[in-house]
Amino acid sequence: MTRSTPSTLGPPATYALGDVRDLTESFLTALEAQAKSPKTIKTYSEAVTQLTAFLVAQGMPTEATRITREHVEAFIVSILQRSKISTANNRYRALQQFFKFLVEEGELTASPMANMKAPKVPEEPVAHVDLADLKKVLKTCAVRSFDNLRDEAMIRFLFDTGVRSAEMIGLTLDDLDVRGRCATVLGKGRRPRTVEFGAKTSMALDRYLRARRSHRFAGSPWLWLGARGPMTDSGVRQMLERRSQAAGVPHIHPHALRHSQATEHMRAGGSETSLMRNMGWRSPQMIRRYTAAAAEELARQEHRRMALGDQL
Repeated sequence: MTRSTPSTLGPPATYALGDVRDLTESFLTALEAQAKSPKTIKTYSEAVTQLTAFLVAQGMPTEATRITREHVEAFIVSILQRSKISTANNRYRALQQFFKFLVEEGELTASPMANMKAPKVPEEPVAHVDLADLKKVLKTCAVRSFDNLRDEAMIRFLFDTGVRSAEMIGLTLDDLDVRGRCATVLGKGRRPRTVEFGAKTSMALDRYLRARRSHRFAGSPWLWLGARGPMTDSGVRQMLERRSQAAGVPHIHPHALRHSQATEHMRAGGSETSLMRNMGWRSPQMIRRYTAAAAEELARQEHRRMALGDQL
């Protein structure tokens, strides 16, 4: 018995009932029904698609009921041979969810990954932006123009609040309270949270909003505008790349500003509880990962201050 899967290229492809290429469509439909973010859906889709391509290339079965732990492990090993451990770990997590879905839907009685262990990603201190370099980047926005006013407001907002680039891009005019120095962003899992920012960021946002009134897309509800309409996550990355190059500093990635905010928060004596709340984290593990460099520095400072050896 067979059924067809829609295809945008030529006639619909036909697979055996229970083939992962057919079940992938059902998996993606379920993710959409769960209101997963487009980024999450894309990541999960890529993992299952890559697994399928690997199985076909290796002459391995593509029917879900015939896929074993050994098949999945062989795929993960192939990822490790050509990519970073973090990529293999990412694919592992996505496939875990795929096979979990198949069990829940009754397509499988047990997941082939039931006893598998994820590739262990070594903990490394997350890179952050040197504040002196960030100041140089902001100086490239000194001349008054729409792009400069927008970019300065964006850079200050990213660093001051520590939000993810996607969270910032998702802001509408109604989400922002310049006088109240706060904004409501929609985080992972579609969880809203309020973030706050300082006076300089508030002033930069106010200047941008005044310039925005004359923009050709001023009627758009989205806060950040570019030449072709609302700004995109890719547009933010390209903007920071251009600004970094103009300032003569190493390329700054949007997420590095988030790391920097977390580091400076700890250096300033901020609490882990408030940092978790500001960042939208649900696990303290993220604090240890993001602020490893700051924690090490603070530990050395505390050791020098206590001077225990001098008491002998």
